Parts: sequence; structure tokens; C-alpha cells
Amino acid sequence: MHELPGTTFSNPAERGSYDSQASAVLTVAELNRWLALAAAAYHGQVHSTLGQTPAGRWTEGIAADGRPATVTSETAFLIDHAGRSSAAWRRPRREQLRRHLHRRSRGARTGSRCGRSR
Repeated sequence: MHELPGTTFSNPAERGSYDSQASAVLTVAELNRWLALAAAAYHGQVHSTLGQTPAGRWTEGIAADGRPATVTSETAFLIDHAGRSSAAWRRPRREQLRRHLHRRSRGARTGSRCGRSR
């Protein structure tokens, strides 16, 4: 992506005085096409660590384990998971659950939410 005109680089320091907005020349449709071609090229080239193409590795995985679970409603997925950090995907530890439940039960007794005053 950073080779395309209008890149924002990895961070502001690296970008320096480069005017990303003024340098951008691709439409959204052109960017989508570029991304599709870049992904197709990547998946068709032998990967140095895999020793085979990513597409070949995917095919082997499907043959061995079946198709992975997929999103049936992209809109629902985006709405349900919008704004969640990677930490939100981690399974809570037993101690975290215990503390959370304790705060909620204390809040129910005092009439406040999660043990805090309104």
C-alpha cells in the first residue's frame, strides 16, 4: 500500500511533509481493483516460509479440515464487532468474571450500576 500515490506511510514522522491527500490519484474503484490484483498475486506466489503458495496451503487445509466458519451476514458482523479492540476478543479469565459479577451484585443491592453511584 505504501508504494501507491497518496500513502499516509506508517506514521506521521515517516510521512514528513508529504501531502498524502494532494498526491492521491486513485478512485475507490481503482483502489479496490489494485487490492484484488495484489491479493491474487500474493496468493499465487510461493511463500518463503510455507514453501508453497498461500492458495495451495488453503486448498490443503480445506481438504484436511473442511471449510472454516464464515460470516453469513457481513453487516451484522460489522455492527456487532465495530470498535472492539483485540483485547475484546480474548476469553475473560475466571478472576475477571468473579470481580465483574461481584460488582454487579453489589450494585443491585445498593441501587447503583456496577457498584458505582449514578
